[in-house]
Amino acid sequence: MVALGLIRAMVAFGVAWESDSPRTGLVQRAFLVPGMLWTAAVISL
Repeated sequence: MVALGLIRAMVAFGVAWESDSPRTGLVQRAFLVPGMLWTAAVISL
């Protein structure tokens, strides 16, 4: 449950950032997605 919440928050944050600046949103997600997925995996263990 916590992992799903983190992923949803990350996606919403990425979409909001991308609407402000497409390039920044893309770069932000490129770095943030792997980190959030790793965090979600660790929390779910």
